[in-house]
Amino acid sequence: MLNWKSSLDNQSPSRAISYNMHIGRTQRGNDILSAHSDIATGYRRVPRLGNTQYDTAYVGKILSPGVYYWSVQAVDNTYAGSAFAAEKTFIVPASNRWNLVSVPFDHSDLRTNSVFPSAGSKAFAYSQSNGYQIVERLRPGSGYWLRLPGGPVVMETGGTPRMVDTIDLKSGWNLIGSVSASVPTGTLRQMPSGNIISSYFGFNSAYLRSSVIEPGRGYWVKAKAPGILIVSSSESAPKVGTGDPAEDLLSNASQLHFEDALGEEQTLYVSPPSEGSSEMNAFQLPPPPPEGAFDVRYASGRMMERWEEGKSQTFVILIATLNYPVTVKTASRRGAPGMTLASPEGKFPLKEGNPILLRTPADRISVQVAGEASRPVAFSLAQNYPNPFNPTTRIEYALPVQSRVTLKVFNTLGQVVAILADEVQQAGVKSVEFDALHLPTGLYVYRLQAGGFVGLKKMLLVK
Repeated sequence: MLNWKSSLDNQSPSRAISYNMHIGRTQRGNDILSAHSDIATGYRRVPRLGNTQYDTAYVGKILSPGVYYWSVQAVDNTYAGSAFAAEKTFIVPASNRWNLVSVPFDHSDLRTNSVFPSAGSKAFAYSQSNGYQIVERLRPGSGYWLRLPGGPVVMETGGTPRMVDTIDLKSGWNLIGSVSASVPTGTLRQMPSGNIISSYFGFNSAYLRSSVIEPGRGYWVKAKAPGILIVSSSESAPKVGTGDPAEDLLSNASQLHFEDALGEEQTLYVSPPSEGSSEMNAFQLPPPPPEGAFDVRYASGRMMERWEEGKSQTFVILIATLNYPVTVKTASRRGAPGMTLASPEGKFPLKEGNPILLRTPADRISVQVAGEASRPVAFSLAQNYPNPFNPTTRIEYALPVQSRVTLKVFNTLGQVVAILADEVQQAGVKSVEFDALHLPTGLYVYRLQAGGFVGLKKMLLVK
């Protein structure tokens, strides 16, 4: 339920009889429509008494999980409308989320709802030829996709524990199960030897590499050829190589950390050129999860790419989420080249401690890794994006050499209303966000001074 108080300021209609409301998945969006919505504007009319002695409310129904933005304006009986109120947000929580599960015991009744009574979906097995397929009965040794409430996986037990399992592997990706005890992946026996060519991947809101097979969980693993994998809780199980890449490959790589509006996270990596050349297959991610699950990966299907010395490169990133905005943070290794994030909203240099907020849904963006040729050859000042804007926008500029930089915003009277930069900056492409929350609607001018360069651009704030 959305509640709001009737306005008491002198700009709102005193004889308000109804309200216009907009609800959207993005800031100032109006894409969530109802039978009462105006098709042209997306606004829905909410008839109410509307007089200043009454609080008002609206009950939203059948909204899918995610983050929503909303605002209202009052409309009086002469159809004069007030300004829209400051935008607010609300979250529709996911009652069920996708999990990778398995059956670590033998039992006479292995129907999905018998093993997982709180399941919110059918169980999906994986076939390399047919993709995901619904199954009615679960089988020990196999992994499955299943929607479950948030928190630990809860299953009905009472069967006979399985402490050892021999799992048949096919060439390519396999969705495997677990036994009744935790088993380190380093103790798994594979036949033929060296057949595993990936990390072991579990799922917790996003794919993550795992060093332990936990009871009740499902895991992805990729095989070079048909074979078998022996999962045993016995301490005497021989330890053999699993094909898992060395941990120092990840620790020496730059990171790109993605987090959606519900807090679901995924990390991608960019590794140095001299490391990981023979190990890149180990960072291939499993097939994408079912629709609705959070997933971020390079277009190559990997979680890691390599940069090459002195060469400018662009890596395309695929994003699957319903919950914007998405925050992108970076952690760069020493000596790594600069990186720039390119999205429909513009290009933003990636710097530690300077998160980038992606508000516009996009199924693909890219990260540009700088080489020597990528340094700007001239000073420049780009048009802000978005424009017109409300209340935030980004301004990008380029510095071919280290320079003393001042970036100021002026109103039409020539008064400075904001100073966005006043410092010495290194050469490169720069980006800064301007927040005009407390400024009135109108035309503004921003001016860049760097070295002997002076650039001016106009921008329009519309509230």
